[in-house]
Amino acid sequence: MQAIKKFLKNKDYKVLSLDDIEDNEDLLNVSSISVKGYNIIQKGDKKVKILYNDYDNPITIICTNTLDLELLINPEWYVDNRDKANDIIRYVCSNTREFELSINNSFLIDDKLIDSLCQNQMLKIVYLDEKSRDKDKYLLSMKHYEMFRKSNISQVSTSGVCDELKENFDPLIEYNVAERHLIGSYVYSVLHDSAEDEIYINFCLDDDEINNFKHLSSSKIIIFNIDNYFDLIKIINKLKELNYSNRVEVKVKDKDKEKFNSFILNNSVDYSNLYVDVSDMIVKFNDYTRFEKQLYDLISPAKDLSNFEKYIYAYNVVKKFKKYKETDEDRLKVSKVYLILENEYMSCEGFSNLFGDLLEKLGIASKELGSSVDTSYDKVLVGEEDVGLVNEPVNKSEHARRYVYLKDDKYGIDGFYVSDPTWDNNLEHDYYTYLAITNDEESHSGRYIWVDLSSTYELFNVRSVSEFYEKVNFLLSHHNDEKNGNINLINYIDMLCKKYAKYIENNDSFNDNIDNINKLIINLIDQIDELDKAYVEYIKNKYSFINNLYRFPDDVVDVSELLFELANYVVSHVNKELSGEVIMQGVANVYSSVYGYTGDELDSKIQEIIEDNKRRQSRAFPMMTAVNNDGEESIYMNPRNKFDFEYGKKVL
Repeated sequence: MQAIKKFLKNKDYKVLSLDDIEDNEDLLNVSSISVKGYNIIQKGDKKVKILYNDYDNPITIICTNTLDLELLINPEWYVDNRDKANDIIRYVCSNTREFELSINNSFLIDDKLIDSLCQNQMLKIVYLDEKSRDKDKYLLSMKHYEMFRKSNISQVSTSGVCDELKENFDPLIEYNVAERHLIGSYVYSVLHDSAEDEIYINFCLDDDEINNFKHLSSSKIIIFNIDNYFDLIKIINKLKELNYSNRVEVKVKDKDKEKFNSFILNNSVDYSNLYVDVSDMIVKFNDYTRFEKQLYDLISPAKDLSNFEKYIYAYNVVKKFKKYKETDEDRLKVSKVYLILENEYMSCEGFSNLFGDLLEKLGIASKELGSSVDTSYDKVLVGEEDVGLVNEPVNKSEHARRYVYLKDDKYGIDGFYVSDPTWDNNLEHDYYTYLAITNDEESHSGRYIWVDLSSTYELFNVRSVSEFYEKVNFLLSHHNDEKNGNINLINYIDMLCKKYAKYIENNDSFNDNIDNINKLIINLIDQIDELDKAYVEYIKNKYSFINNLYRFPDDVVDVSELLFELANYVVSHVNKELSGEVIMQGVANVYSSVYGYTGDELDSKIQEIIEDNKRRQSRAFPMMTAVNNDGEESIYMNPRNKFDFEYGKKVL
């Protein structure tokens, strides 16, 4: 190495003969050979040309940062002195004492060069033009592969292989084993033999990739994460064709389950190693189809009803399905839909999950709605006797229910409603107190507690656009940090809506504030999307910047107009109370169409249901004083009893 350092320090560049190289044995220990005269690099704002050699001094040895030696040959000199240059290169290839060697130009690679590499007893790894993107890049040929097999070289890296070698996965052929993508970004070494137990399909597959499942080891588990179920079937069929028994897990989001069912259940898939991962449960495919059939059977009588009637029917199924019970040791059994089917009890989460599943099958959009409720009030709802108002302090408890978008022209319904089959769970009486209540009605129930200071669900609990903006300001004020302070954020939306763009752009806290507003808007759009995908699609087409998540344009006017449009949409869909008459008209039609009640029998049954609900309504919505977590008292007035009406034969 001292000779090399001296050689480099003195800048003694000259044409090196074979004798010169033999006189400097350290020069043989190169790990890279290139026909290259200069390089252009970026240094600061400028591009700098680094000259390595010229025609008069054509051969250079460079010591890299890793102390590896690189042999560079001037291109013009190489063209004029090809035979001499090739003799030098081959001599170095056959005599270098390095463990690895790179040949970086495809035109250098011929039978003689390969032979010189194979003669070297020290070389183990060879790189042949391996990073080339040129159309004339070197492809490992069958002849050269056979030559390498007879040498001490254990690994040859290239940018490709000839057609004859494409299915050859000899460890010698690094491109095939560790570089060539066979399924997505997965290479042979990972598919065939690796510490990784799972491969994830997060992408669509072409025919070649499907065919490459033949390289999968028997220990691999396939995790299928996309909703392209055509590819899932192709994988299953390919594995069956290969007589492979690899486990396949398909992850199905709740919102995609109907799409999955409509496709997979209509295909003759009989694969014992297929598992479905849905709602945080992994079940065998045969069990999945059995459970889904049970669920479809539950709602099959409602297929010819209107939307509101379908909704009532599903609500009836769920609220009377099992008794309410929740214990820590049985938490999963009473909350997961498939476990509920074979269990004796249900929790509030179980009621919500089952209701959401049935609604999805009926084409009615809903979303899970978790909140905190005052369970000290439960005494009022025990039994048939009115036990009076509760004077106990608020007892905060987590609770699960649904938020539903109901639209039915037959009944003039088009709005968002809170639905809670848990609180109407009674196997003896047919209760509809919490069938479809507005956010405002929920507040009057005496059981409502602020959901979450950061939850955009509060933006649905409004009566006007102005209240919507008040709550936006409140939510944003809880995103503050010490740097920004409260006052800027509290007034920020107001400034947006008044289009004070110049003020905002000159405000030091603009960037931090706009990030918080963007996140709030995106969260709100995501919640609306679960209820009304068509509207969100319209909004995203109108305001194209939405698709660039969290990166809204600098034009705050667009953001302001979007927020104002969302506010009007929400306000137009909330607090549209359903009267007792409308509810009972729907109930009567369900009892007639599905349960077979007619004439006096129907009138008598509906009158009985009305009386039960009238009594319960007065207990469920009393006048009372509640204390929130901040110690503030709120008086909830008992509204009119919606079930206190004279029932006639007003069945739609």
